[in-house]
Amino acid sequence: MTTTADVDVRSEVRAWLAEHWSPERPLGEWWALLADSGWGFPHFPVEWSGRGLSSAEAAVVDAEFRAVGAYGPPHGIATMMVAPMILELGTDEQKQRWLPGIVRGTDVWCQLFSEPGAGSDLAGVSTRAVRDGDEWVVNGQKVWTSGGHYAKRAILVARTDPAQPKHRGLSFFVIEMDQPGVEARPLVQMTGDAEFNEVFLTDAVVPAENLIGDVGGGWGVALRTLSYERGSLDPEAEAGIQFALDHAQPVGRYASGELNDGTRGFMPSGSAAWQLLRELAAETGSDLDPVRRQELARLYSWFEIARYTGLRAAATQAATGRLPGPEVSLGKLASVRLMRGYRDLALEMLGPSGLLLGDAAPHEGLFAQIALSVPGMSIAGGTDEIQRNIVGERVLGLPGDIRVDKDRPFSSVGAPTSAG
Repeated sequence: MTTTADVDVRSEVRAWLAEHWSPERPLGEWWALLADSGWGFPHFPVEWSGRGLSSAEAAVVDAEFRAVGAYGPPHGIATMMVAPMILELGTDEQKQRWLPGIVRGTDVWCQLFSEPGAGSDLAGVSTRAVRDGDEWVVNGQKVWTSGGHYAKRAILVARTDPAQPKHRGLSFFVIEMDQPGVEARPLVQMTGDAEFNEVFLTDAVVPAENLIGDVGGGWGVALRTLSYERGSLDPEAEAGIQFALDHAQPVGRYASGELNDGTRGFMPSGSAAWQLLRELAAETGSDLDPVRRQELARLYSWFEIARYTGLRAAATQAATGRLPGPEVSLGKLASVRLMRGYRDLALEMLGPSGLLLGDAAPHEGLFAQIALSVPGMSIAGGTDEIQRNIVGERVLGLPGDIRVDKDRPFSSVGAPTSAG
C-alpha cells in the first residue's frame, strides 16, 4: 500500500536527482554529495549522514535511483555490516571517527572473523588479544578475509579471556590494517580472482578506545554484525563488493556496468539479473522450449519469495522498530537457493559454451564466472547448515544441538580442529 509519506519521499528524491544526478560527475564527488544530502543512506539517522527514513521509505528512494540509472552509494562490508553495527552499538566518538569515511566510500574495511580452525563455529576463534596499558596486543591468524590486502581497517573478533567458555571470552575490536604486525596474503580462488586473504597478526596493536561493546561481550556484537550481513544478501541488493573503485572516474562508467570493482566474478543482481536471464533465454531459443519456460517461471517465483522475505522484514522493522533478528537467515537461505537455480538454468541454456571463460566466450564468460562464484554464497555469512540451525532453534523454538564444550573454559577445550 502506498502511503502519503511514500509519495512525499518519492517526489523529494525525484526532484533532488533531477537537479544533481549526472553520469559525468567523478565518483568520489558523487559519493560525497550523497553523504552530505543524506540520500545515500536515507535510513541512517539525520545526524549521521542519513534522513531518518523507515526501511520502506528507503526502498522508495532506491527505486527512484534505479529508475534514472543513478549510481548508488558505496557498497561493501563497511556499509552493509560495519556502519549499521556502529550506529547500533558504537559510542558517539566512534561514530564520529569512522562513519564519515564509510558513507563517502573513502575508507575500505574488511572482516577478521574466520580462522583455519574456526569457520562456522566462530565462537571457537583462538586469536588472542591481551591488554597492555592503553592498547590491546593481538596475535593469531584469520582467513577468508575479503579485500584484506588493501583494506584500511577491519572489524576483529579475538579471545580476551581463555578461562571463560568460548562464547563468553571474546571481545570485538576495530583494528588498523596498515601497521607492522599485520600481513595479508591473497588466496587465489577457482574463479582466478584473489579477493580473499589469510591474515597473520603478530603483536599488532589496537587502541583501547577501539573496543566495541564490553570486554567479553564480543559474541553478541558479532551476532548483531552477522545479522546485518545476512540481511543484506537479498535478491535486490547491489551486486559485487566495491573495494577499489577509482574515485576520479566518471560515475556513469560504473552506473552503465562498463566498470566494476575489477573482479572478474562481478555478478548482476535483482531486476538486472532477471533481465539478463530473459535475454539469454531469447538468444538461445529457450523461451520457446516448454520445459525451460517452466524453469524460468519457477525461478521467478523463487525470486519473488526471496524478495518478499526481505520486504516483509523491512515492513516489520518499520512498524515495530525491531532490529533484524534470526529471521534474516530465512532470507539468506532463499537467496542462495535462487542463485543456485539461476546458475543451473543459465548453464543449461548455454550448453557446453557455458563452461568457457574469456572475451570470446558467450557474454565474455560471465555465466561461467557466476557458476564458479555461487558455491561461495552458501558459505558467506554462515553456511546453509548454520542458517538452518538458527531458524530451527531461534525462530521455531526447536531443541538446540548438543554442545559438549558450551560451558567449559576455552583453555580446557583447546582450539577446534575443524571449521564445522
